[in-house]
Amino acid sequence: MENMKNFHDYYFGLTNAQRDTFVGKSNTTIGYAERVAGGFAKPSFEKLQRFIKASGHKVNFDSFVRTYEKRNGPLA
Repeated sequence: MENMKNFHDYYFGLTNAQRDTFVGKSNTTIGYAERVAGGFAKPSFEKLQRFIKASGHKVNFDSFVRTYEKRNGPLA
């Protein structure tokens, strides 16, 4: 899974219609998804699972870590 995109690149690569579908499947809002995609928010594990499932497994846990760390530095 080395070539998997970070969540930022995945999410902002979606069309507006695809983002609407994604947030609907994730049971969240566009604003929150954009905060996560921008590295401004750390989602709960439950929300991560929903995001991964809504993406059709095109992103994984590491893609969220890479997105967050790019903005904020290492988690640990």
